[in-house]
Amino acid sequence: MKTILVPIDFSECSRNSALYAMELAKLMKAKILLFHAYHLPIYNEDNPKILFTETEIQESSNFQLDRLKLELREGSPENKTVPIDCLSTAGNPVEEIRFQADTRKADLLVMGVPEESKIRRTFFGSVTTTVLKRTKRPIIIVPQKATFKPLKKIAFAYDYLEAIGKSTMDELKLFLKLFNANLYVINVERPQERFTVQKAYSRGHLEQELTEVDHSLVFPSNEDIVSGILDFDDRHQVDMLVMIPRRHNFLHKILHSSKTEKVAFMSHIPLLALHEAG
Repeated sequence: MKTILVPIDFSECSRNSALYAMELAKLMKAKILLFHAYHLPIYNEDNPKILFTETEIQESSNFQLDRLKLELREGSPENKTVPIDCLSTAGNPVEEIRFQADTRKADLLVMGVPEESKIRRTFFGSVTTTVLKRTKRPIIIVPQKATFKPLKKIAFAYDYLEAIGKSTMDELKLFLKLFNANLYVINVERPQERFTVQKAYSRGHLEQELTEVDHSLVFPSNEDIVSGILDFDDRHQVDMLVMIPRRHNFLHKILHSSKTEKVAFMSHIPLLALHEAG
């Protein structure tokens, strides 16, 4: 892994995601790109007065990015060894983040989300959620109050409806190897749910892929899938949750649901979203 893209809006939660990315970069021997997308000033004939010019906005953005860069370099001597680049451009944040991720061939995106009370009002309209739905690159979503710690327990929420592609499995194994973590593969089953041929095939394929990985397959029962995942994470003190947002699986449904309470589980542990190619 070479490049970690960290979108910044200068909020406390984006600062926290930068701190999290810094710790990851030291472990992965990767470089960080701090990126900020700003809106251009809008000229209005009825109110032609512009408080700031585009040049002033960009200079301010660059100044704040450089200040954050210096803050990240403080602390341990290791921090000074991490390459950090800064970039600010004008444009729509979601599209600019996707463009920079593709142009810079970012291996990982790290983004923040506000605390739970704010998530319920703004999370589904946030840049983070929109990027999560539209990017094809791995992305870690870091809750505002989450602090970095070595990942000892990783939970992978998997519904067994489709086999996992090799590139996606390799990305998951990379994190497991990096932290020497234990993997829990969670499939929350509703009462009376039947075990299908497809699930049997996917389970066999998964077991074959995880032959050399310390893992457990768990099937907690709960009428609500998200509640089942959240309960499991809490009871087993999971450090990170992994999901694959697919068109027909439960994460896709959660992200497109108006019931924002269902994503409250993201408020206490980081979420790693892996995307299938194609």
